[in-house]
Amino acid sequence: MRPTGPGPIRQIITGNKVVVTTNYPSKKNRCAHPTEAATEGAGTRHDEVMTHIVRSKPQPFRTEAIIDGVLFRRIPDRLRLMANGSRTIVEFKREWRDFERESAQIQSMLDQAAADELGIGYEKVTLACLGGATRRANIDRVQLYRFVPVSLRQEMTVVRLLEKHGQMALGKLADAIDADHRNGFAKICALMVRRVVAIDLDGRKIDRDSSVRSVPPLPAVMPSLNV
Repeated sequence: MRPTGPGPIRQIITGNKVVVTTNYPSKKNRCAHPTEAATEGAGTRHDEVMTHIVRSKPQPFRTEAIIDGVLFRRIPDRLRLMANGSRTIVEFKREWRDFERESAQIQSMLDQAAADELGIGYEKVTLACLGGATRRANIDRVQLYRFVPVSLRQEMTVVRLLEKHGQMALGKLADAIDADHRNGFAKICALMVRRVVAIDLDGRKIDRDSSVRSVPPLPAVMPSLNV
């Protein structure tokens, strides 16, 4: 069953849950994304920043199945549209052992069945799958600047420099587009959310020496995020 509008099929922020629920304003998706629990929240920020993910949609549809006379309903956590044109249903759990609970096994079975029927992928994701503490901290820092405005001239300056040099230090790119290096840093981060550049997020806290490269263009034809 699909939602009647463009948003998620259900509203998870009810005020009576025992887990943290938030409504994350997404620049990449141009809408707010409701999230439930810490791992899904971290996954939402990850999807906002990582350039191989073009768009994502929480709570995209509902699957219903009757098993041994019992009706089961399942709403997947997330649907992703990837840069290679593929689409994937994503299920978040904090640890792998959380997938072993009987209720979680039924959820996974329904998600996999929906993916098979739709001809798309299915992926289980834990907090560890989103990277170590340093990588997640870098993701959190980049997404803070997602709404920072970047002019077309500044964006094209970055594009031309990366075309010429292949990759550059973040600090040099920041200095090339703004007299204040702090503003320049924020704008380079914003360009990563916009899938113009990719900052190296692994191994160390991002700084002026972090490597930046351009993001390859998308295929000429991309499928819709909706299924």
